[in-house]
Amino acid sequence: MLLPDADALCLGFHGEYFGHWPSILKKPLDLILAKLRKWDLDSSQRVNFFLAISENVAQKIKNIYGRKVSRVIYPPVDTEFFTAQGRHNCKDYFLIVSALVPYKRINLAVEAFNRLGLPLIIIGEGPEKNRLERAALKNVKFLGWQAKDIIRRYYSQARALIFPERKILVSFPWKPKPWAVR
Repeated sequence: MLLPDADALCLGFHGEYFGHWPSILKKPLDLILAKLRKWDLDSSQRVNFFLAISENVAQKIKNIYGRKVSRVIYPPVDTEFFTAQGRHNCKDYFLIVSALVPYKRINLAVEAFNRLGLPLIIIGEGPEKNRLERAALKNVKFLGWQAKDIIRRYYSQARALIFPERKILVSFPWKPKPWAVR
């Protein structure tokens, strides 16, 4: 069985994940990436079957390679460690735990919480962090990446979890309450 390198798949939506190249590098890197994309697409035709970690990734594989995913295998959740704590411990903040990259669309949450003035805590690191911090008002706090124990505490005490990404399927060891704010 021949599986493509994980980085090869990322070439199809590099800008969506990492942002865009500095303008001085754009032309030479675009030429190199065009050749790599062609090689990647050609190589994908020799793959026996594709596995994906979510329906979203399966759709990207279908869109980029024109191939159906054989199976979606969701990442495991440590249900012994991340358990529902009940709502008696709830604090007055909303929570995002995420890589701070363009396709996660954390900027939409920052804009929304700036307008609403509600408390938002963001745990994560990534190339968008500085830009997001500059855009955030005082009600939005960035904690950087945290240890598992601390993340668990924030999860268990959050009023709600925020997922601004376009399409997402997440496994939770508990049923989070859906929230919508207009």
